[in-house]
Amino acid sequence: MVDLPQDLDGRERLETTSQSTAAWGEPAVTWRCGLDPLGPTSDACYSLAGVDWVARQVDGASTFTAFGRSPTVQIRIPDAQSEGTDVVLAAFATGRECFAQDGECRTLEDLQSEG
Repeated sequence: MVDLPQDLDGRERLETTSQSTAAWGEPAVTWRCGLDPLGPTSDACYSLAGVDWVARQVDGASTFTAFGRSPTVQIRIPDAQSEGTDVVLAAFATGRECFAQDGECRTLEDLQSEG
C-alpha cells in the first residue's frame, strides 16, 4: 500500500473499513485505488506535480482521477472541502513513483498535429 499522509492540509485521517481506501476530514476527502483505467475523454484534465488528473463534478463533489497511471487512483473532494484542492492533489502526487505512468492527457490539438 502507498504511504498516505495522516494529515491532509489540516484534515485528520479517518478510519476506513474498505481496502485500498483512505479518508480525511468531515465531510471526508476520500482516496480510492485500483479503479479501472480511464480511456479517452473530453473531460477537463489538469497536470499537477507530474500527475495528470481528469476532473468531474459528481453529486456535490469534485472527483479527480489519475490519468495514464496504473493502478488508477481517484480523489473525491466534497464541495464543502474544496478550499486547497491543489494542495490535496499535490500531496498525492508525491507518491507517484508507486504508480507507473503509461499515458498522459492530450488535447485535440495534440492529436491533430500528429495526424
